[in-house]
Amino acid sequence: MAGRKVFDFIKITSNYLWQFRADFGALRSRYEGAAASMNALPSSLEPIDWSYYSARVGNPALVEDFKTKYAGVTVPRPGDTQSADITAQENSFKKDVEEYLAGSAE
Repeated sequence: MAGRKVFDFIKITSNYLWQFRADFGALRSRYEGAAASMNALPSSLEPIDWSYYSARVGNPALVEDFKTKYAGVTVPRPGDTQSADITAQENSFKKDVEEYLAGSAE
């Protein structure tokens, strides 16, 4: 997947106090479980064998009706409206950090 961020949980955990590491470990487990479930799903739906249903259903016109209605279904996907803002904030933050580090080196 292009543009996918990978989390370095060990690096993140090293910044936490020991009291919070157990909670973060639980969060990590939930994240990895959800990610594994999402990755296990096929990337596209299996095609429906309409001829199989036409041969077995008493009324083939009913199957054709389902087929046309199924083909007409579209699932709207929300547009990405935040990535540009997030990237701009990230770049601004990186610039601020570089300026801060350059100023502290002096």
